[in-house]
Amino acid sequence: MRSVGTGSTIDLSKLAAITEAGGSDSSLSATTGGVILDPALKSLTHTDLTVDATGTLGTSQITSDTSGVITVIGVTPSFAGLTSISGDSVYAYNGAVVRFPNVTIYSGTAANTTLLAGLASYPLNNYTGTPAVLDLSTLTSLTGASSFYGLNVTANAGAKVDLSKIQAVPTGTISVLADGSGSIVNLTSLTSLANSISYSSTLQAQNSGFIALKGGSTSASNTGIIIGVGGSLIVSGKLQINGSSLVNNGDLEALDGASLTINAPITVNASARIWNTPTATISIGSNLLGNTTNANQFDPLGTVVFNGSGTASSPQQ
Repeated sequence: MRSVGTGSTIDLSKLAAITEAGGSDSSLSATTGGVILDPALKSLTHTDLTVDATGTLGTSQITSDTSGVITVIGVTPSFAGLTSISGDSVYAYNGAVVRFPNVTIYSGTAANTTLLAGLASYPLNNYTGTPAVLDLSTLTSLTGASSFYGLNVTANAGAKVDLSKIQAVPTGTISVLADGSGSIVNLTSLTSLANSISYSSTLQAQNSGFIALKGGSTSASNTGIIIGVGGSLIVSGKLQINGSSLVNNGDLEALDGASLTINAPITVNASARIWNTPTATISIGSNLLGNTTNANQFDPLGTVVFNGSGTASSPQQ
């Protein structure tokens, strides 16, 4: 259902729920002056909801939205009534601010699900407006998706995704991407990132994007961390990386007081660097390889320890 243009009105005043049982999602959107009257609407299942600054569509009364898509463009709607968004994809575009103050649990699904703040399309560097915010700081439980595509968490074009209270992703696949200057994914409480299926979870920062990690251990046999060209992974607490690989094409930093232990094989390429401040420690327990052309930037101010299990015949590389 789409209400488009000034004077256009869809009256759903007596409708309490929308449930789509077929193969495609239902949809609700009001744009360019259109109005949807929905004061009684509480529950949405397999329904795509689009909210932007040019139309009128009530959202604060909705209490449950499951396995659909929430798209917000350039506006700050109220989702104060929502207590469940599991299985939803959420997109905050073009300066939108999206918060779910009463949602504490999010679960991915077997299908492709996305939590994104930023722009809908590339190139990202052409955007000069207000960055978007996807505030998920009330979430205390996050489960990845059980498919190859996984749960995708993305901040681009200077946007921010706040998952600062998530301590663990105990199951499923999750791929985190911070892409572009000022783009931040906040995972400062993360202590465990694990897979229970055969697909890899990843943390990737590129083009000066930033994934904020502070403490704990990201560990799983299929977990890989990728720092893209121009990206950074900055550790300000205690972090242990025990996964299958860490590929650094950007900037890996340990700040004052940090303790970064890398037990995964690490590859440093191109102009990437590893760096720490005077009171930080980096311990490398596996091989340090790569084709870096930036050797003069390997100038750590703190302590670097190579403590792998090499022998005289097969030394740590």
